[in-house]
Order: sequence, then structure tokens, then C-alpha cells
Amino acid sequence: MLTEAGVNAALAGLALGHPLHWFESCGSTNDVAKQLAAAGSPAGTLVVTAAQTAGRGRAGNQWLAQPGSALTASIILRPALAAAQTAQLALLGGLAAQRAITACAKVAALLKWPNDVLLGGRKVCGVLAESSFAGDCCEWVVLGFGVNVNAAPQLPATVLPATAVAVEAGIPVSRLQLLHALLEQLSALLPLLGSAGLSDACNAVLAWRDQRVEVEGPAPAAGVLLGLAPDGALQLRTDGGQILTLHSGSLRRSG
Repeated sequence: MLTEAGVNAALAGLALGHPLHWFESCGSTNDVAKQLAAAGSPAGTLVVTAAQTAGRGRAGNQWLAQPGSALTASIILRPALAAAQTAQLALLGGLAAQRAITACAKVAALLKWPNDVLLGGRKVCGVLAESSFAGDCCEWVVLGFGVNVNAAPQLPATVLPATAVAVEAGIPVSRLQLLHALLEQLSALLPLLGSAGLSDACNAVLAWRDQRVEVEGPAPAAGVLLGLAPDGALQLRTDGGQILTLHSGSLRRSG
């Protein structure tokens, strides 16, 4: 069971996660964190809830989880980041989650561009990055994490099938252990934000690399996934040999 005392104990000794805003239940941890960020809460501020009732994914998709089954948390960051580098934000959170899940599950997770983590080819985690800029200067970033820890939600047939960390690991996994690992990894990766080093690290664990994929969105495309560009954009090689660089869209494997 997730409790405020347990979360505080899990945060001990970590650089991120302070101050903590704990809720037994809330609509969306990202919505709470955005309000706190706009009001001046410092970098490292963490919002955690035992039960999220109105979670959101990318493009406003609804994210639901059974009570007690998921880790739902959002953190405020205030990086020196240019507007052109915002594609890296979800990748930063996704890579931190990928590393934390791999460490806790003892099963290799993969990063699915731009904001998901896969275990066993199924979605186990989603990251929602939201930010505010004044001109070209970043005021704040909120990274929201939704990790299926003990049970997988039922998703529409059009969405990648879901799984849970404990299901793939075959052993119980503590949400507190996962939260500690997530913040530890996020702190370690923060120095890479804004550099090509983040894309390099993501490429090492990128799902479907060198496989044929399709991208749905404003500029639909299909081809072989080559990897990520230094700014976090997706690069494909089409059947005609053209190299495409895509900054947005929904990725799926062909066939």
C-alpha cells in the first residue's frame, strides 16, 4: 500500500523529490504540478498520489489504472532549455523510467519514441511532458509518469497492448522501490538534457530500431527506423532511400 510515510522514506537521500505533495486521490498529478510550477514551486518538487482519477496521456488521451496497481507521479524541473529542444523532455523521462523499470524488474525494457516504455513488447509506462516558455527561455517543465506496476489496464484495440512490471518480472515489485529508482535515474540523466548525449543514450535502448515502422500524425510516414537525431527527432529511411526527420507523431511497428 502506498502511503505518505512510505513515499517520504523512499525519497530519503535523493536529490529530487523535495518538497513532496502527497494526495490519497487526485484527478491528475500533472495538473497539480503545473499549478505548483506556475506558482513558483522549486525544481525537484514532486506530486504523488495513491489513486489518480483523471490521468492524461499524450494528445489528451485518457489514462486509467486500477487502484493500487500503478505508480502515478509528476515532478517539476527548471532546466536551461531552448524551445527547440523540447522534444528531449519526454525522452528524458522515458529513459529514466526505462532504466528504473529494467533495474526493478530484472527484465530489459525498451524506450518507444517519443514517450512510452515497453516490456515484452507491451506498454508498461507512459510519460507526459508539459512545459512553459517565456520567449525561448524555459520557465518550468513537468514530467508525469504513469507506470503499470501490479496490473495492466485494458486499452482500446487500436492502442498497443499493455502489461505491468510485476507481470513481466514474475515477482512482486514495490512501487516505492520503483519511485526511488526513477528519481535516482532522472537525477543522473539531467546533465544530458539539451545535448546529443541524451539521444545517444536513448538509441541504445530504442524499440524497433532497424525495423520497419509507421508514423501516424500530421506528416504520415513509413520506413526503417534508423534512430534518433541529436535533438530527439525520429529518423526513418523510406523505401525510396530518403531520410526523414520527424518531430511528432505516433509510432507503430509495421505488419
